Order: sequence, then C-alpha cells, then structure tokens
Amino acid sequence: MTSNIREKKVFDTNFYYTIKAKKNFEEPNLYLSPLQKAIEENKEEITLKYDSKGPQEKIYISYGNLSFEKLSSIWKQNNSLYEIIQEGKRKAYFDIDKKFQSVEDWNNTLKALQILLLRELKVDIFNKEKTAISEGKGTKEDYIKISAHIVINDGYLFENQKKQREFMLYLKEKVHFEDEFKLLRGGVLDFIPYGKNQAFKLPYQSKVYKNIVQIPKDGFLSCLSSFIVSYSGENTKYYETKKAANTKEIKIKTKSGETKTFNFELGGILRDYKSSFPSSYKIDIKQGDKNEIDFFLQSIPNSDKVSFSLFQIIGYCLRRVFIDDIEKGLQKWVEWTTPYKKVSKEDLRLKFEGFHTNSYGLNTLRKIASIFNKYIDNDIEGLEYLFNYKPPYDCEQININKKYIDCEEFDILKKMKKNLLISIKSPMGSGKSYTMKRIFEAKKKDNSLRYKSILYLSNKRAFACSMSWDFVDYGFKNY
Repeated sequence: MTSNIREKKVFDTNFYYTIKAKKNFEEPNLYLSPLQKAIEENKEEITLKYDSKGPQEKIYISYGNLSFEKLSSIWKQNNSLYEIIQEGKRKAYFDIDKKFQSVEDWNNTLKALQILLLRELKVDIFNKEKTAISEGKGTKEDYIKISAHIVINDGYLFENQKKQREFMLYLKEKVHFEDEFKLLRGGVLDFIPYGKNQAFKLPYQSKVYKNIVQIPKDGFLSCLSSFIVSYSGENTKYYETKKAANTKEIKIKTKSGETKTFNFELGGILRDYKSSFPSSYKIDIKQGDKNEIDFFLQSIPNSDKVSFSLFQIIGYCLRRVFIDDIEKGLQKWVEWTTPYKKVSKEDLRLKFEGFHTNSYGLNTLRKIASIFNKYIDNDIEGLEYLFNYKPPYDCEQININKKYIDCEEFDILKKMKKNLLISIKSPMGSGKSYTMKRIFEAKKKDNSLRYKSILYLSNKRAFACSMSWDFVDYGFKNY
C-alpha cells in the first residue's frame, strides 16, 4: 500500500514528513498527516514540530517526539522547534507580538495584560515565581519589534483546548469593547494560537530564515519545564472561566459616510485596521475598466501597521471568491501583500489552500474596501440608466416597504406562475439569494421539481463563484 509518509533522523529520533500534499496524493482516503503520525507514535513524550531550510528559501516541516530528558539536552540550541499542544490539559499561555515605539510602550502593554488577567483569571503575570516569559526582540530606527510568549505556572490548568479557546474568545470581547485594554488590540494580544494541535515556539528558537530568537526574561522562571505548556500529570485544579457573549456588534463609518455593522470579531479587526491610518486618509479611485476584485484590493491599503488578522481575512476572501481557481486567488493575495512585505508565493500556498471557504468572501472584501474609498459605496455609473429604464409596454410594479422581499406582498412562486419576466431591484441583504432558493426547491403536486433546469447568469466572475458555492447543494456548476 502506498504511503505519503517518510521518516528521517532528527536528534537521533524518527521525525515524519509527507512527500505530497493531500490534494496531490493518488489515494487521498489513505493520506496521513505527518503530525498525526507523530501523535500516534508518542509514548508519553513531547510532540514537536521541526522546521528546516530547503532550496530557494523553502521550509521543510516534520514532526516527531522527544523525551523531556532528550529535549533538555538540546533546547538551548536554535533548531526552530515548536511544542505541539494537544487537546488535553494545559497551562495558561499567551502570545504578544507588536512593533513598539519604545520600551515604555512595551511595559505599558504588559501592564494592560496584567490588569486584564488579574481581573478575569486571577493570574499575575508579574509574579516571577510563577511566570515564564521568553522575548524575541528586533530593533529598527523608529520601533522595537517584540514577540513574547508567556506561560503561567501557578498550579492551575485549562481542562482542554476547548475550555481555553472559550476563555480566549471571552478575553477578545473584553479587549475589543473596553478601552482600558486598547493597547492589546490590533493583534498585539494574539488570539490565534489556540487551535487543535497548536504549534507554540520554544525558548531559544527562531523561525526559519529569521534571526529573532526567543530568550527567557531575566528574573522570571527560566527552566525548560516552566515553558512546556502540555500537562500530563494528575493535577485537577482548573481555572474558573467565562464564555464570550458574542452578541455585541461594532459599527464602522466608511468614507462615503455610510455606517456598517459587523460582528464583534470582524468589527474589532476592521476598527483597528481603520485606526492604523490617519483619520484624513482616503483613496480616491473609481472602478473604471478595472475588474471588481482588483478595484477592491486597490482600495484596501497595506502597511507595517496592518494586523496579521486583516492579512488573513483578505486571504480568506480571495480563497472563497476564487474557489474554482486557487492559483489566481493566491496570486492576488501575494500581489496585495508584496508592496508591504516581500513574501514567497510558495510559502503562502499551504496557508491559502488550507483556508476554509464558508465564511468571508466577496461581500466582506467590498465592505473592507469601502472603509477608505467612498466610490465603493457610491460608484454607480452605468447603473442609473438600468434602474430608470421604462419598458415600451405596460407592466405591473410593486413597491415593498419591508426589510426582506420574501413577504406577504410578494410571493415569488405565485408571481412566476403569472409572469414570464420578473425584475427585482432591492438593496444588498434583502433576501434575493434566499428567494432564489425557494425557486430551486419548488415542487409540483407529484413532488417532482417544478423547474428542472435553471440557468443563473452573472456579469461578474467573482459573484458567479460566490453564488455557485452558496448553491452547490442544488447541483449548480460554475461555467
């Protein structure tokens, strides 16, 4: 039986890697991830991710297990090692990453985190007998780049990954809505590294091809055991935590003067994105002959102050819009990123291909673009004639003063029985796509489909991609 897994000796131990991505493997049902292989082979050891250099600045990733004793003998050598935090019991850990203007700015940020955690977790990160902190610093002329990992060793644990993630979402809500913690916004307190089998960089390590090494902070805990997050002992003292309400919304005013509403997670990211530029900043470009996606991307400025979260959201949007053309979507993401930071297309490929396609999309991209470009909301050149067009024959016209078009005054199925042509003009989000689903599901008396063949036309490829995904359960294909 063919296997995609290969092994190599690292620190005199078997580490596992794959020779092909799952999408390129001849028998995808038999595909095994190298991480899963390492976890299966674990014998009460520490599971690790090991990054190594390849040709043309590629990164080779492999996974394996080392005993605590073995890791103790090599952990102060920079081998780009990450602990894999599995789903079970774990210590509280936090990740801070920002370009600070001064050491005072960094200290004030730590103080804000201290106040937040004292209040919500009864944890004092400045207690040097119970806290391990490793810092990676890089200095430029106008800022200090600091990446810090904080691990709490107070005898309490999170019961599992789900409990910790729920608590971090609660903290995220606090940070987004309480100005006391505004220093932690914009990705400064990173809420991303709490996924399943999370990789968390160990002290004395750096990313491959990077020279910023995480060094234990003087005066705090500095032994290896204090930095290992996973816990396999019998300790059953767990933190008492709260869950996020997840009901609050954030309103953002765009350059056109329109106010748009977002859920607290996306809204918080976009609010911080807007504040990354001066209040007077604007982009004055019209669509003209540009295609819609390029117009949106050119209306979304990038800079060194833009958060990693916003960078990822742009990737998510393009992944969904180009669901049938991954290569083109990836290229668009690279082109948007490159003016700010030199990136390798191949380095971004795995991340891009791994993005799910059921969240952010074309509509989100449009809303982000409208933050700085008033013409996103106002550019209706060419539409005026369409909506003012009067046909040379009599036709029934219905004005509906409702939030959604699917209402008592307008039943699409009844109208289709009496009319060969129906034209609907309504704002975004008023239920046109939902109404289409009623048509797709319409049945005759014998329970067979009323409309067996339906052609859905769009003059925008991005919109066609989005709709084909939304209607995939109805058998639609995007041509």
